[in-house]
Amino acid sequence: MLTLAHLSDVHLAPLPRLAMKELRGKRLFGYQSWRFRRRHIHEQRIANLIAADVRAANPDHIALTGDLINLSAKLEFDTGAAWLAALGRPDQLTFVPGNHDAYVPMAWDKGLGLWSAYMTGDLRMAGAQGTSGLANPFPFVRQRRNIALIGVSTALPQPTHCRLFVEVPVYRWGAWHGLSLALRALGDRDGAALAEGRAIAGGHAPAGA
Repeated sequence: MLTLAHLSDVHLAPLPRLAMKELRGKRLFGYQSWRFRRRHIHEQRIANLIAADVRAANPDHIALTGDLINLSAKLEFDTGAAWLAALGRPDQLTFVPGNHDAYVPMAWDKGLGLWSAYMTGDLRMAGAQGTSGLANPFPFVRQRRNIALIGVSTALPQPTHCRLFVEVPVYRWGAWHGLSLALRALGDRDGAALAEGRAIAGGHAPAGA
């Protein structure tokens, strides 16, 4: 039996001070949304209390499924790396990115790559692939006791001039097709798919996938 704690949509606050050159296009709209609305919803005090409660519960493993940060700014990735390290070691914690973690294109080594230890699988799955902004191969699989945790990403960084985050349908289909392949490869082992905002328990690939 595995005890799994599931967290999502932490949206670490407050936003760091951003340079004017960082507030262009899509990030500018996101910043305005944060300033006038979302900063009143996401409180760092609450996020820290939840993290402390999870640590006190001492689960076998923690799954964090997306949106740890807000605008994919460089300083946010640094803050996120520190927050993840305080929450758990990479072998204790699995992370998959959400759209706010891939809000705009960011160099891997300055962005999501800082969290890559939490997105590295024990097994390399056939069909796993990354993108220019998501260098880690997805899906990835981590075996924890009797459960295979399958990390799936539909987050696709969009250019800074895009008004809204758009999930490209082809890549989204590819992500779920990759999940189907991973479930087939795992055979009769129990699996839990981890995607943005979701932890879905299941054991077998869906019919016709």
